[in-house]
Amino acid sequence: MTAFAGRLGAARPDARLLLDDPGAVVLVVHAAALLAVLDHAVAGGGGSVRVYSAGEVLSGLLGHEARYWHKSAVARGLVLDTGVQRLAVAVACLAGAGSETEAAGLLACVPDLAGSAERRGQVARWLHDLYPAPAGGGMGGEWLGALRPDRVAEHLVTSELDGRGELVPGLLAGLGGDRLVRALTVLGRAARDDGRAARLLRGAVEDDLEHLAVPALAVAAETNPDVAGMLTAALTAASVPKPVLEQIAGALPYPTFALAGTAVEVFQQLAAGTAPGSSERAGLLIGLSNRLGALGRREEALAAIEEAVTAYRALAQARPDVFLPDLAMSLNNQSVFLSVGAGAAGGGAGRDRGSRHRLPCPGPGPPRRVPARPRDVAEQPVGVPVCRSWGGGRRRWPRSRKPSPSAVPWPRPALRCSPAGMPAR
Repeated sequence: MTAFAGRLGAARPDARLLLDDPGAVVLVVHAAALLAVLDHAVAGGGGSVRVYSAGEVLSGLLGHEARYWHKSAVARGLVLDTGVQRLAVAVACLAGAGSETEAAGLLACVPDLAGSAERRGQVARWLHDLYPAPAGGGMGGEWLGALRPDRVAEHLVTSELDGRGELVPGLLAGLGGDRLVRALTVLGRAARDDGRAARLLRGAVEDDLEHLAVPALAVAAETNPDVAGMLTAALTAASVPKPVLEQIAGALPYPTFALAGTAVEVFQQLAAGTAPGSSERAGLLIGLSNRLGALGRREEALAAIEEAVTAYRALAQARPDVFLPDLAMSLNNQSVFLSVGAGAAGGGAGRDRGSRHRLPCPGPGPPRRVPARPRDVAEQPVGVPVCRSWGGGRRRWPRSRKPSPSAVPWPRPALRCSPAGMPAR
């Protein structure tokens, strides 16, 4: 509090900060100290300040920030209700904008501004002056700056959109690409600590799964793993068209544990819509078995890969030139799951000494030019196995770092059949 008071030129309040969370993050502690100084200055130095929760701290700071919004609007001759100001700033914090036109279009979701393009333009310019973007494109070409710190902006977004669930679908439907990922990321970060944000995000995913599924994958992998559960629940409850499922399957990262459950649901639904014994079903079953194995569901994984082996064996008999590589790959993955099962049941007795150095087949793929040796191979510590893909999909241990048999981790995961986890043909 002494540092904030000195920086603001205000008297230090004689206050004791009471946070109900003994494990509060440093940002909330600092925000509580700043709020104590600001409240003391506004009150003219009377009384002590008590802050009870992180939400009250952030709400208190936003209350002081709202004074700045009001003064700025009055200075521009812009008559805006306090609620409109807060919602407009929240929408800007959620999605941002790269131009004045984009910002004005974004504000169309605010009910009080929907009927006047001129008024939306005025509010867009007010937001631009309120939080100017850094000079020189420091925010990636953003026309609107950001309310900092992020935790305060996320609290504002959650507070304003909570209870206005009807605004969220229309707001997200008008976004695409990086804007949509940014909006879902803001909600995903807020959802880690605020159940209101989690409800908003879950409702948005359920209402518009086809539009939000792929960008939500990135949020689940990079920001909040709980989003994967929301996706899985929405996929289970809805009847998703096959093209959408294929799009999701192609966007799923591999390997990943956070999204393994989501991947299992996607591949199960895709496989259920294919003909038994077809190459399409066999390829999907390989992807499914890999994801089931990542979740530790080895019996189900083995059943899936055995069906794929049976299908590819029949297809290879009819067209060996086309399906023999797929049969070899599926047999390789089957052997991995069998070795894992035998090792788990017999305390490692299922390991085959003659195949310890054999890595799972990465699957068929187009021939590629051999890339240069990665620089980071030489930087790996001794004893840590490094597996790189050189020579069009062939997997080798770098000659200078080839580990001993005991250094190879076990069990080794089965690899997918193609970069997207989809059948090769």
